Amino acid sequence: MAITAPSRMSNCINCSQPINRGDIIETTTVNSELRYVHQACAKKPQTGLIKLKTGSGSTPGRSKVVDDARKLLFDDSETVSQEPPKTRLIQSGTENLKMPEVESEVEDTDSNITEDQPRKHPSPRDQEKLFDRVVSEAGRIAAEQVATKTASIISNATSGAIARIESSIESEARKAVQEHIDGMGAEVKAAGEEIGEELKREIREQMEKELAKVRSCQRVEHIVKVEDVETKFEEDEVFHEVFDEVLKLSANGFLVFLPGPSGCGKRHLSRQVAKALALPFGMISGSGGVKESDVLGRSFPNVATGESVYVPSQFVTIYENGGLFLIDEMDAMDPNMLLTFNSALANGELSIPTRFDKPIAKMHRNFRCIAAANTFGNGANRMYCGRNKLDESTLDRFRGGTVPLDYDPNVEIRWACPDPELHELLSGWRAKIVENGLHRIISTRFMGQAYKLKKLGYSTKAIARKLVGGWSPKDILTVTGYTIEQLS
Repeated sequence: MAITAPSRMSNCINCSQPINRGDIIETTTVNSELRYVHQACAKKPQTGLIKLKTGSGSTPGRSKVVDDARKLLFDDSETVSQEPPKTRLIQSGTENLKMPEVESEVEDTDSNITEDQPRKHPSPRDQEKLFDRVVSEAGRIAAEQVATKTASIISNATSGAIARIESSIESEARKAVQEHIDGMGAEVKAAGEEIGEELKREIREQMEKELAKVRSCQRVEHIVKVEDVETKFEEDEVFHEVFDEVLKLSANGFLVFLPGPSGCGKRHLSRQVAKALALPFGMISGSGGVKESDVLGRSFPNVATGESVYVPSQFVTIYENGGLFLIDEMDAMDPNMLLTFNSALANGELSIPTRFDKPIAKMHRNFRCIAAANTFGNGANRMYCGRNKLDESTLDRFRGGTVPLDYDPNVEIRWACPDPELHELLSGWRAKIVENGLHRIISTRFMGQAYKLKKLGYSTKAIARKLVGGWSPKDILTVTGYTIEQLS
């Protein structure tokens, strides 16, 4: 709204000329303050309001800017200092620049100027110079502020980035080290397994070499004199660990009783003893069907003459002429039938009723007898259910010559199963049977069979299937470690 100035007022905010009394002016608001402008100037387009802001207190930069502005506005005879002011300038419309509080404006900086004092009006050229100067300084200060802020942002971002990079590097380094350690562990484990397998192979090869040396160089000679006869065994003969004891007892006339598990080599041992004593060998395999005639012999009628002809049994022949007789599976025989042996074994005489010309047989001085059984004559058990309880009088005749037998690893590895790896596997299974109290057996006989099966191309599982036929799934898993599904 246009009004008449009542008195001299502050300068026009557009042309910076004083407003005298009677001038037509208009009012406007700048930064919430009431300002005045000539009506003529209000119609002209404004180039921008320049404000000089200074901080509180008397600073060299503030005084310099005020002096330079005053000289430009009121004294064009002096040269404006070319030193850029250190105060901060702002151009109207410039945003995001933080400035100190405004202490005063250029037109109000000098309180000594009075109304009556004449003022010099700067020429357009000076105004343009001042405007450029102020704009340049504002740009420099803004650039400084932007540079400082940018440097701070870059510094903070760099610090954070460095921290993140260091953390990432540390994490990646830890991860890489752990992976390297894990990789080394796997390599060490693989190398250990490879070395272990290689060591096993070397040990097996060395064992085979040593066994070959033993087989080629060892000469076991059990020399027993029977009527001044010496017997020597072959170089590759393998003897059970109780062979010496059995040989000594038998050579000195003891009736030998060999109780032991199935397939531990009782019959083989008896043959070796007979050979060592240089005696003929004979045997009878016991069962419930063995009759007295199988022991005493039989009489047959001669159709041509009508006379009876006696045919001696193998036992009678050896009993009278000398030799070693084996009563195998004695605990499977009828206990009453075994009483037939009692008199012959204890008294040195055997009654043969069917032999009319010589009804009494005399025991030869080189007669030897060995009895073998799977039990101690106490009757059947869960493993050997087809055994009978033997008469105590029969057992008493063998009491002093009783030698329990068990599986001999030396016999097994050298004779039955000369494959160290297979023998170790089967021996481990046998140990689990004993450890768990199972009523199962892995005999020396089966080890020999397993060795032959492996040579024919049978796998370990195929051999295990033949061993565990009829076993319970629990027993199979306990002994072999295989399930039914794995073996099927």
